[in-house]
Amino acid sequence: MKRAALRIVVPLAALFLAACAGAPSCPPGLSAGTAIDLYFGRGVAGGREVTDAQWREFVDQVLIREFPAGSTTFDASGTWFSTRQNRTISERSAMVSVIVPDARAAAPMVERLIAEYKTRFAQDSVLRAERAVCFAF
Repeated sequence: MKRAALRIVVPLAALFLAACAGAPSCPPGLSAGTAIDLYFGRGVAGGREVTDAQWREFVDQVLIREFPAGSTTFDASGTWFSTRQNRTISERSAMVSVIVPDARAAAPMVERLIAEYKTRFAQDSVLRAERAVCFAF
């Protein structure tokens, strides 16, 4: 399947599965919400990568603006298959996790975050996964 088609099919499938799953039945003291995990590849064309300073600036300027209530970031190592190069690519990555009480209300913030990263660092995509959770602060 072409990468462009995957960008459409995967989010739609995730939305469908989330709708089917519905809100979890949470134990007393916990609220139903959605965990949103975003995977940002740090490889840039030409063998370069998003530096630690550039990533920190993105977190400070964009992530915190969109999710001021909080988020968690992880350093990661990702792999994906490039149909253009016909090989598996490994790259340094970053993962961001946020838990929100209302996924629909958070969707525009997530979309702005992804769009800014793609524009700022010339990325083709950012992987997004969502799941129903029970949470408390």
